[in-house]
Amino acid sequence: MSRVSIKLAGLVLAPLAYAFAASYAVAGSTSASQASQVLLDYGPVDAIDDAHSTVVIAGQPFALVGQSTFKEGELGAVVVETKDGIVHAYALQLSAQYVAGSTRVLATGIVTSVKSESAELNIGKLAVDYSRLLSESPELHFSVGDVVVVSGIQPDQGGVLLADSGRLVGPDSIAGANSIAGANSIAGANSIAGANSIAGANSIAGANSIAGANSIAGANSIAGANSIAGAN
Repeated sequence: MSRVSIKLAGLVLAPLAYAFAASYAVAGSTSASQASQVLLDYGPVDAIDDAHSTVVIAGQPFALVGQSTFKEGELGAVVVETKDGIVHAYALQLSAQYVAGSTRVLATGIVTSVKSESAELNIGKLAVDYSRLLSESPELHFSVGDVVVVSGIQPDQGGVLLADSGRLVGPDSIAGANSIAGANSIAGANSIAGANSIAGANSIAGANSIAGANSIAGANSIAGANSIAGAN
């Protein structure tokens, strides 16, 4: 696994990165001297522009610091790390294989368009079908400009994401029930951070996955014990 720094200045990622980092710090997940990591995006590398040092991961474009060895169709991730009040973002080139229609995809971004009559929205370059979310939460409503986190399956690479987990990211939505880290939500069972999901065992951020102890998915981290989505 290799990583390349992402430019924060002037990007949509910047307010997301600082908001997530600040929220987790307030929640007491780490002390000021410890590094905390947040997984924002996970999915296929959809496009690369070496001339402009940009890469699109899970439909979200990022400007890189320097050159990379990313290849279209492989698996990538975007992680935000904060330590001593300083926020960094990295694009990770993963060794695991991306399989369209099988590998779960996670995307964090700002809604750029919504078709509520057909339960479709766009986050960056990613088209999302959120009809399944409405079957569980009929009152769920998205608007242009909302910050959202969604997860699901893409039957075709670069195609529509069939979201089966997702939430608005707001001041009261990061760590409460039915929110990013609450029950029946992005960090609940069978969701982004539950068992058999993006951050559960045998998944993106659980055992046998992206990283080990003191990292994205190990103990004292995003999805391990004493962390954002684990016990305590």
